[in-house]
Amino acid sequence: MKRRFFNVLATLSFALFLFTIAAWCWSFHRGQFIFHTSWQPAPRLWMTIGIGFERGVFCLGEERFRISPNQDVDEFLSDSKPGWHFTSFEPRKSSDDCGWCWTVFSTHRPGVGSLAGNEVSHSVAIRCWALAVVLSILPAVWLRTAHGQRRLALQGRCIACGYDLRATPDRCPECGAAVTPTAAAPPRAVGCPP
Repeated sequence: MKRRFFNVLATLSFALFLFTIAAWCWSFHRGQFIFHTSWQPAPRLWMTIGIGFERGVFCLGEERFRISPNQDVDEFLSDSKPGWHFTSFEPRKSSDDCGWCWTVFSTHRPGVGSLAGNEVSHSVAIRCWALAVVLSILPAVWLRTAHGQRRLALQGRCIACGYDLRATPDRCPECGAAVTPTAAAPPRAVGCPP
């Protein structure tokens, strides 16, 4: 069960690694963000949660804007519709606001445009190359483990404990693990023809 869970995690990590590499390359051509906005009339709260990338930087953020009770929000809501939104744009010339690897932003403002209120936003920005490095760790461990098990099986050893299986082709006498047919085959001598 643990092995299957590790395989699923490694596969998911590899898929995210490939997506991150593709997004990294694409982000220098087009910046893209997907975000969800919602309006709650009772507390007069406008919320936005988004994710996207631009010029090699992956961003995740949220914003809460509590509009003052004496402000008219009809014009604001007519320009900004609640729901899912996607935007694609030309990337900025530089994106040095992320720093060397990653950064966390947190801002507090008294309003947005002509609307008074209290805006609080939080976001995390990470360089795509750093995210790709982190996402490549599990697939690398999986490849190393798979290579080690294949090497043991080709040498005629138990893939669980490394015990020599030439005398017991059905089950490992050391750990009791069932033996696959590949693991039971004795190794060939170096230089001998097959």
